[in-house]
Amino acid sequence: MKRLVAGPLWFISFALMYELIWSLTGVPRGIGTVVALAVGLTVWIDPMHWFWPVAPDRSSAARPSPTLQASAK
Repeated sequence: MKRLVAGPLWFISFALMYELIWSLTGVPRGIGTVVALAVGLTVWIDPMHWFWPVAPDRSSAARPSPTLQASAK
């Protein structure tokens, strides 16, 4: 759910930032949409899990490890 909201917000923020840079410096305007789209998709897809780490497997946390059971006997 976070990714569905964060991706478009990052796209909009980078697009507006680039429009500001374009108006102040005169760099090519079309590049801003491409850069904003790349950033928005990267945040939305998050292939390296930088923004949202993979949740730990809860099924393995519920089971005690075999070494703990052996040492308790």
